[in-house]
Amino acid sequence: MDKGLGSLKWAPIFKELVKVTPPKTILNFELFWRNPQPSWSSPGGRVVQIGDAAHSFLPASGNGATQAIEDAVSLAACLRIGGKENIPLAVQTHIRFRFIRCACAQKLGFSNAELLQDTDWSKVQVSPKYAQPKLPSWVWKHDPEAYAYENYDKMADTIKKGVPFDQVTTVPPNYPPGYKYKPWSIDDIMDDVTNGRSIDLGEGDWD
Repeated sequence: MDKGLGSLKWAPIFKELVKVTPPKTILNFELFWRNPQPSWSSPGGRVVQIGDAAHSFLPASGNGATQAIEDAVSLAACLRIGGKENIPLAVQTHIRFRFIRCACAQKLGFSNAELLQDTDWSKVQVSPKYAQPKLPSWVWKHDPEAYAYENYDKMADTIKKGVPFDQVTTVPPNYPPGYKYKPWSIDDIMDDVTNGRSIDLGEGDWD
């Protein structure tokens, strides 16, 4: 119990907290992970997944609630723009706005968790950046409502023309510049972690 993070010992107050915690009162809630899935709705667009139901985030991501709120704003904007007579198209347009962005944010969460939970303290002593999670501007500068209003017609048109979601070139990306979506799974991530490999975020500017 004396060993803390790196060469530092646990502060005495944490030891006291453990001592006064009643036995059998700590619950371990297992996380339910989802692989990125480009379909978040029923065929008619009347039932839509948002938040962790569509894209689960690790707590270490610090981004799950943010992306859930973005989902709600984006969906509401698309439904308003599309109107009652175009609900399925509006829902699918919303999903196209959100899917690649959220898949990137999910993957970034795993990378940040790796940084926080398996820290190389010898590197941190040289530069604190090795213990600093990434929080790139493409995450926090994004305005999902403005993005929907600016790009709805162009994105809806890709659906009408049958353009695959990962081949859209007429709508500016709301994810890392230069990134090209490649399918990945939680098993891929865990295989990297288990075998001591750094998580490969992919091409593009993730900073």
